[in-house]
Amino acid sequence: MEKMLIIDDKLISSEIMEENFVCALDSCKGACCWKGDYGAPLTEAEAELLEEVTPSMTELLTPRSQVTLSSKPATSYYPDLHQRGTTLNPDGSCVYMVWENGIAACALEKLHEEDSSRPPKPLSCKLYPIRVSVNHQNQMELLEYDKWEICSAACAKGERLKVPVFRFVKEGLVRAYGESFYARLEDIYQDQNKG
Repeated sequence: MEKMLIIDDKLISSEIMEENFVCALDSCKGACCWKGDYGAPLTEAEAELLEEVTPSMTELLTPRSQVTLSSKPATSYYPDLHQRGTTLNPDGSCVYMVWENGIAACALEKLHEEDSSRPPKPLSCKLYPIRVSVNHQNQMELLEYDKWEICSAACAKGERLKVPVFRFVKEGLVRAYGESFYARLEDIYQDQNKG
């Protein structure tokens, strides 16, 4: 049975410290940006910000995304997720996906790197393969490792390099929960792997 940790008011699957992961973009080509049934999950604040700023940046997106956004909003509500996410093009790709040397990239991330006043890449993307949900029994946030077959090369690369999931997504965890939260994960990991 999966073990759970509690840090602050977060339930955390021990798998994020037990499993290894490093994106292998040379193998998957960023498939998480165009595969799946839903856009990137968004917080309410992220969704509102994207709705506000996307009309001023559509010319920076792909022609396919420009066509999609001419008739759809920047975000969509996904009933199965009980939340909003980025809108998808008819082919299933995220409207913010762009190609860079044959590998999918995030237009939001690229634009944010150029101008920090622009919205950053969605937090759910920065945290992947960790997915965050709310435990409806106790209303605690639940952080779980999401295993997806398209990431098999990332699992193999992570295993080879010995990088646990939580270290791979350090930037996302710090952005979401702060440095002290991440430091506590690191302490727990070090204690569990002594000797």
